[in-house]
Amino acid sequence: MKTVYVSSTYEDLKDYRSAVFGALRKMRCDVVGMEDYPAKDQLTVARCEQDVAACELYVGVTLLHNSGGHQQCSTSPAQRRRYARARASLTGSGD
Repeated sequence: MKTVYVSSTYEDLKDYRSAVFGALRKMRCDVVGMEDYPAKDQLTVARCEQDVAACELYVGVTLLHNSGGHQQCSTSPAQRRRYARARASLTGSGD
């Protein structure tokens, strides 16, 4: 069974997150994401990075939208850090 970390902003993408979680679970993946953290848990960058490093796959859910003719992406700084950590652990580099 593959372990997959799902990352995104939450409020604007919760329906998409739910769909991704459901699809991954149908494929018998063990899915990790912010939904699994207790509400009172002090979520730290280190905790997220540990979870990302422990997973075999990383799925970043983003939403592109136009704002005044310019495309913008819904990623947060925290999501970009998690992506960089996942990429570094998969490739063995910090790029």
